[in-house]
Amino acid sequence: MDVRLLLVVNNRDARIAYSKALMQLQVSLESVPSVSELHRVLPYATFSGILLDTSVMNSASGSEKAFIHDLIQIFPSVRLKFDPDTQQISVLYFGQAHDENATLQRFVESQCMGFTPRVIRDCERVELNFNVLLSKKEDFAEAETIKTITMNVSKEGCFVFTPLRWQIGEVAWLKFMELLDPAPIEVEVRWVKEWGKTLGIPGIGVCFREITPEQAAQIKDMVGGAPLSLK
Repeated sequence: MDVRLLLVVNNRDARIAYSKALMQLQVSLESVPSVSELHRVLPYATFSGILLDTSVMNSASGSEKAFIHDLIQIFPSVRLKFDPDTQQISVLYFGQAHDENATLQRFVESQCMGFTPRVIRDCERVELNFNVLLSKKEDFAEAETIKTITMNVSKEGCFVFTPLRWQIGEVAWLKFMELLDPAPIEVEVRWVKEWGKTLGIPGIGVCFREITPEQAAQIKDMVGGAPLSLK
């Protein structure tokens, strides 16, 4: 399986060192010099992981850091630090203490190889925490229904917090309790973030399949501002 990674680094020496190390792992690699350049490549190519140089992270603006935060919820991601004196590369996992055993090979093999490559696109999305009922049955049978919340919402879908196991392509139903019309909305699971596999909130990204015009209009009115949604 071809593993394609996206590297964000603006220092020439660091880029050469990272690229050389990654090429030894027989992965495909695309490199961009800044966070802003991610918007150019992410909608048009699939990737199995993202690597960010720490200097890029440190110089990122507030909105760029928010964008990065969204990315690491979707893709396997690590920070990289290059020491020009020792020519050593440090691999740093987001939200974890420094792990001396962390290596590029371990990251690629344990997180990227089993990850389904994804494309994202620009889409208006906001962090909205609707109270929702999530069910695998349209009749919302009690045994098949859980109370949960959305983490973010766009006019085309949402991300729902759930630690339960789901499969891409599964059909489910949501009731948005705060909508004027709380009738069930049919959704399809487009991507899954499993509990315990990577850093971040577990849940499912879903697209709306059957939604009334009134529900769609109310959600559209509430959405604005942030980029990022899976194709």
